[in-house]
Amino acid sequence: MNYSSPNDKFIQKVDLPIIIFEVAKDKLVLNKCTDELILYFKSNG
Repeated sequence: MNYSSPNDKFIQKVDLPIIIFEVAKDKLVLNKCTDELILYFKSNG
């Protein structure tokens, strides 16, 4: 991707359950980005 999306900022406005799917060889969203979002949830419960 050539642009960033501050998901940690947008996700704070969601008041529904969130499911994160991660694909092993995703060419669009890097696993690093998904891992960072998961860490965000773990630290901000």
